[in-house]
Amino acid sequence: MVIMLGGCDKKTDVVTAVFAWNGVNEEDISLLDKYSIDTVFMDIHSYKDIEGYNMYLLDGDTDYDLEDMQRVISKAYEYHSDGVIFDIEGDYDILALNLEKLDSNIPVLVCIPYWLEEETIEKIVKNSDGIVVMNYIKGKEKEKIKEEESIALKYNKTIITAYELQPPGKYGLLDKNTYYHDGIDAVISNYNENFKGEGIGLAYHHLDILREIDKGHE
Repeated sequence: MVIMLGGCDKKTDVVTAVFAWNGVNEEDISLLDKYSIDTVFMDIHSYKDIEGYNMYLLDGDTDYDLEDMQRVISKAYEYHSDGVIFDIEGDYDILALNLEKLDSNIPVLVCIPYWLEEETIEKIVKNSDGIVVMNYIKGKEKEKIKEEESIALKYNKTIITAYELQPPGKYGLLDKNTYYHDGIDAVISNYNENFKGEGIGLAYHHLDILREIDKGHE
């Protein structure tokens, strides 16, 4: 069901990933290991390779078109990234069309919200190497990803469920959307209860907040 991501010593069939919008510092390596993170989605503006991890170049904006996406692919080649991940919160039907035209020799993952129509999900899955579902409704994660899981299985593509860690109030987030106050153990418990052994990966969003929560909100 899941493609083999990356090109390093920590390849796994089902990944544990983290979004790193502001890069990864030396102190973060122990944090990655503590939470068994093997894949890093690192922002294009902060990108640097970290040996021993699957490294994905992360980029996107609401107005990204095919030319922008192709530019990111070129940067990934330049950086020798293991793949790219697009976070493009715009017209998802247009995104699917652009994915179909995209020229890439490395894996392409796409972030999608949990509320897309089945037809749109299918087009995105079909034209990419997999999806990361921003699955931000606490307690309903399994319910909200059923269609995405079924479609990913149909096309033998990667599927990862992302957990929000940012504090309520930021970007309009409510307490029901984020594990900021619940903690990382609650994320791991939810994932193990709902997805362990199901071929669905885990992603934390994002590293800066993971670091904060791990330190006890100091």
